[in-house]
Amino acid sequence: WLIQNHYVEGDADTILAEFDWKILIAINDRNMNQTSIYRGILGIAYYIYCRLCYRKDVETSVTLTLKEYSIYLLDWLEEILLDEEREKDYNEFYFILTLFHRLNIYNAKVIRLLEWCDRKITK
Repeated sequence: WLIQNHYVEGDADTILAEFDWKILIAINDRNMNQTSIYRGILGIAYYIYCRLCYRKDVETSVTLTLKEYSIYLLDWLEEILLDEEREKDYNEFYFILTLFHRLNIYNAKVIRLLEWCDRKITK
């Protein structure tokens, strides 16, 4: 945010490379149980959104990798949403999915998941 808004100079991709790597590993492993924005899977989704929101039309190796992993993350979110035995906050999912919709990455799935959440919220 500081770099994007020109408060400091630097290369965000270089600075955040190690953190990005840990995020990608977490998505690959899918061993996180919490879903909350503050301590779970939705927090990972929010991080990826923040990394891409200002650069969604840029095609560097970093943004392409983040876009690729956002698709894997959407698959993971879908698994969680469809798991009837797992407790979840549909409002948080809906919020994150609306952000992902802005990125225009795999919007067919995002819209389907938004509709799923909407039905659960209004039920």
